[in-house]
Amino acid sequence: MVVFSRNVTRCLRNICRSISIYNRLLTEAPLFPGAKTTWTEKLEFLNQNSYPSIPVYRVMDRQGNVIVPDEDPKVPEETLIKMYKDMVLLNSMDKILYESQRYFLCSQQ
Repeated sequence: MVVFSRNVTRCLRNICRSISIYNRLLTEAPLFPGAKTTWTEKLEFLNQNSYPSIPVYRVMDRQGNVIVPDEDPKVPEETLIKMYKDMVLLNSMDKILYESQRYFLCSQQ
């Protein structure tokens, strides 16, 4: 019988938990706070009563593979990098401004 130390056991447990979470992310529906929806690869206008929730449009799966080759926008790499940098910058600015507003409101009381 093999006996592992507590650290090894804890590490193995964390690895198994991480693999389980990763596998769930690959197969499950989109994860947005407060929303239960599905993925769609078809970009179309919807009647609001035709679905219980509006599906989330996507071009790529979670591994970065284009799902429908005809839908690939074929954006140049330089443009993709700029878009990514702008999204990260906007997210950072949003956090800073949100915290500033929160601090201002708290200091007024």
